[in-house]
Amino acid sequence: CLWSPGEIFQNIIPFCRCFCGPENYEPDQGWGSPEHQAHYIDAVDFLTAGRYEEAKRLLLMCLEQDSDNVNVLWRLGQVYDAKDDLTTAKMHLTTAVGIDPDNFSARFELGIVSHRKGDLHDAEFQLTEAATLNPQSLDLWLRLGVLYLEMKQLDKAIRANLKVVELDSQNEVAFFMLGYVYHEMGQDNKAVQNYLQAIDLKADYADALLNLAVCYQERRDKKRDLQKALDFYERALAVDSGLEDAAVAAAAIKGSTWKRRKRRLVEGRNPPLVEDPIKNASELDTSHKMSTHE
Repeated sequence: CLWSPGEIFQNIIPFCRCFCGPENYEPDQGWGSPEHQAHYIDAVDFLTAGRYEEAKRLLLMCLEQDSDNVNVLWRLGQVYDAKDDLTTAKMHLTTAVGIDPDNFSARFELGIVSHRKGDLHDAEFQLTEAATLNPQSLDLWLRLGVLYLEMKQLDKAIRANLKVVELDSQNEVAFFMLGYVYHEMGQDNKAVQNYLQAIDLKADYADALLNLAVCYQERRDKKRDLQKALDFYERALAVDSGLEDAAVAAAAIKGSTWKRRKRRLVEGRNPPLVEDPIKNASELDTSHKMSTHE
């Protein structure tokens, strides 16, 4: 079977977790003491390094000095998100958005956290609001595409991923997602086209190879579809030998192909196989051949 939307969200799309800016502040304005500013900078470094407890400690110190600092609230939201404390993350991010509704970073992170919490409608609201603030964000449109897929709003999922392609025509993940959504819509030809495009952009894209094989196996409206399915299962396994589903499917196709071949032989529809055409050459009737010597 194809990857589920949840698996796509968790395992396939390389969402950025680098905790990069931009910071919406001027270093000398509204940051209190130099010590306060230094704590914030150190906290961001800790966050980037995955040292979340140290980042949290410094950010909470900053928040004590300035409870309305949107950047501190946003970064705290990221810390708690990374620690899987989604309730606390959402609390800080909601406060940040309430203070500055036009802060893209806080709004975007709030959409991410709402999505992770399973609050899909709030996630849609926050991410679409973020899209009006920064319509050039590839990561945002990819996330919206996954969100709409989970919400079964497939036309919107298509539009979100087409927006990614519009911004970056070499984005293999967007083509993968388009293939997945078109398959969900029963439009297998379009699914195949988009999976092939993803593979053209990234030849070792194991997930696209696997899903393309599934499409061919399910479609089989052409004589060679089953062979194509086998070819792409084997290509997926060559990239990632741990794809158990691909190994099982490839073995099943090989088995079914041999059974059909064997049935045709029994029914006399094909000539018998020659195990070794040279081995028993002396037993062949050559009386009809012209002799080369008298």
